Amino acid sequence: MIHHLSTSRREKKIFTAAEKKASKVQKAEEKRKQDEQKAADKRKKNEDKMKEEAEKVENSVSTFIIVQLSQGSIRPSNTCQQSIFQQLLH
Repeated sequence: MIHHLSTSRREKKIFTAAEKKASKVQKAEEKRKQDEQKAADKRKKNEDKMKEEAEKVENSVSTFIIVQLSQGSIRPSNTCQQSIFQQLLH
């Protein structure tokens, strides 16, 4: 609260109005910061969820390839593929 140096009614009204305006501005700034933090948290949560889903898909594909290789359903056609498949099997 601002200390009033003058006792005139008009000056008190001016100070009171200024204090109210400053309070509104401060509250708006705090709300904006909270909204930004919520948005950042939501983005992080979505990124984590997408990363988790990508890992699941990657694991599923790797498992599928390993099963197909072990059953002989697919065979490497060149040295590079053979090397990759060997790494997957081990």
